[in-house]
Amino acid sequence: MGNSSGLNMDSSEASPMADVASDMEEDYDCPICQEVLKMPIRTKNCHHVFCRSCFQMAVRSQGPQCPLCRSPVSEREHRATDIQQRMREKKGKCRACGKEKFLSKMRLHYRTCKKYIEEFGPITEVTVTLPAQTPNLPQSSVFTPNIPIPTPSNRYVETFKLHHHAIDMRL
Repeated sequence: MGNSSGLNMDSSEASPMADVASDMEEDYDCPICQEVLKMPIRTKNCHHVFCRSCFQMAVRSQGPQCPLCRSPVSEREHRATDIQQRMREKKGKCRACGKEKFLSKMRLHYRTCKKYIEEFGPITEVTVTLPAQTPNLPQSSVFTPNIPIPTPSNRYVETFKLHHHAIDMRL
């Protein structure tokens, strides 16, 4: 799964001279939306990297735990500035047309790439707003708001919901 290799290291461990060429393009994909990271953040405890909006959506809907490993997290995790810098230096190929772009500009390219839009649908960005109060549910109930995951065509929404439903059922 993306970014579980070299990009989850603590920023204090990351070398400013890190070999950007040795990173895999998939390492810069958010494990939630499975797109190129947008405004990447890194969790303090487990050092996993996510898009800021994906991470916030996951924490608000699933509670203060890492979406990958369930380590305790805060909704206000810090930006992964080292990752942002590496994305400015590393190029990747568009998944649809193959055109090379800096990873930091890939989402911008996806918005205008006709082949990408035809194959995956337009990229939609989401802002997460939740009700101030949850409905009156028994304590044992789990309230998961129906918030779309920011993906090109929400193709992972059902998989994401099924996965989290299976996790909830085991608890």
